[in-house]
Amino acid sequence: MTTTPLPGTAETAVMIIHELNLRTRDEHALTEPAELAQILASLTAAAAGLPQLLGQLHRWLTHQHAHHHIHAVGDLTTDQLLEAIGSDLSRAGRIAHDLTAILDIVHQHTTDLSTQPVAKDRSTAHQGVSFHP
Repeated sequence: MTTTPLPGTAETAVMIIHELNLRTRDEHALTEPAELAQILASLTAAAAGLPQLLGQLHRWLTHQHAHHHIHAVGDLTTDQLLEAIGSDLSRAGRIAHDLTAILDIVHQHTTDLSTQPVAKDRSTAHQGVSFHP
């Protein structure tokens, strides 16, 4: 089990995305489509974990509230605030699920890319033309 505090682990995720943003600014950052596909596969996997993580954070809040360990300090009651947070976390989870699906589709498309031209199949060049001796 890791000993890194959870907020520090989340900050690491932010730093990784920031690093990817910096390193992909240049149009020459990638050398081949396989690199793009690999990055997209990793981003898909990361996005796929978000619904579970968001649900677990919501369960933690619910548990803390049930045991009277957290209290609202603003204008809303604790119940109102937790309801709003829960609703927004659920919505974010659904959006993350959709993001995962879209990224997976994009990843699948990128696996059909190559830096090498593909030779056209000559057998289809004369399709529809028949020769009779």
